[in-house]
Amino acid sequence: MTRLKDQIRLAKKAIKEAKTNPNLYTAEEISYMVIQLTRAKIALKLKQQRRKQEKGFSNEFSETH
Repeated sequence: MTRLKDQIRLAKKAIKEAKTNPNLYTAEEISYMVIQLTRAKIALKLKQQRRKQEKGFSNEFSETH
């Protein structure tokens, strides 16, 4: 599995190329890329939120530990 950021970048690039050259991909392939782009963006946001929750304020010497 590729990194989410790489996956987003590649999907955006492929969709952009498909707009300039319509014969490059079928309609099903383009719709699949759009769906995968949306899923990758959501997964990246969830991963970032999860990391923020786990890390917290990163104050190891807190009194509330």
